[in-house]
Amino acid sequence: MGVKTNIAHIDTNIIVRLITQDNSAEVKKAEKLIEDKHNIYVLEDAALMEVVFVLMGDFYHFSRQDVADSIKTVMAIDNIYLNKSVISAALDLFVAQPKLSFVDCYLAIMAETSGETPLWTLDKKLATQVPTAKLVA
Repeated sequence: MGVKTNIAHIDTNIIVRLITQDNSAEVKKAEKLIEDKHNIYVLEDAALMEVVFVLMGDFYHFSRQDVADSIKTVMAIDNIYLNKSVISAALDLFVAQPKLSFVDCYLAIMAETSGETPLWTLDKKLATQVPTAKLVA
């Protein structure tokens, strides 16, 4: 199977390099890929979940707001394609509800946007902070 020259699928590492700008050689490679390709796809929203985990981890120590702003900046690049509306809403909820994980916020937004609510949970914190989440009785 041949590689299409105008399409690229990227992983977490490229997104982290674009945000942190902390390894000049890798940043240049990532930026060149973005410039050389017409369409850049993040195939799985899970890659963004890993980006959140990495940026908030022991090495980078990003705040929730910094994570949200940084990911939204990458999402604003014209030729990067991913589930922007869901990710953006999940990031907003993530910032607004500091006791919830990004994964919980994402799941709540996915349930809401798909019209398949409530999001059933055993997590009392999630159920009390997200109106579309309900505790399993």
